[in-house]
Amino acid sequence: MMLEVKMAKGTKAFDKLYKHFRKNFFSIEYYTKVAGKTKKLWDHHFTGSKVVKDVTGKTDWKEYSAEYGQFKSSGAFTGQSDQFKKHRAPVLTGRLVNDFKIRGITKKGFSFGTVSEGGKVRNLNKQGSGRLISVKGAELPPNVMKMINSATKGMLKDLLGISTKNIIDIGD
Repeated sequence: MMLEVKMAKGTKAFDKLYKHFRKNFFSIEYYTKVAGKTKKLWDHHFTGSKVVKDVTGKTDWKEYSAEYGQFKSSGAFTGQSDQFKKHRAPVLTGRLVNDFKIRGITKKGFSFGTVSEGGKVRNLNKQGSGRLISVKGAELPPNVMKMINSATKGMLKDLLGISTKNIIDIGD
């Protein structure tokens, strides 16, 4: 007999079950795989797509001022790669893109973000141009979050043999 338990996020039952799974079932191997996919999807979202987006998926933001645009396209920023100097991607330099890394992986999860260039992310967010790299509530792009959620559901299905034949719904 297979059993699927559905419960609303934020309930005590959900929180207890989630903590139990995180503590006992997810492995370093699982987080290593998901972390690698996170980095690839993040890179593609900000630099590999033909449509340039910010972290929320927004594709339209204010134009650079003429002076800033000229300075950026000249490649005058320290650490700026030629790849980005004529690009309107929501990144300041190639160094910033390359600074987003997997910072650590444990049995409890993984850490992804800037290693030394975090101040640039905050400054881009403050510019008010709409070119957001990471903000509270949208730390990662939606496609990255969707992949992480999908991988987690797949992991739980593999571990528990979940079927949709028997469902128990606990709370809203």
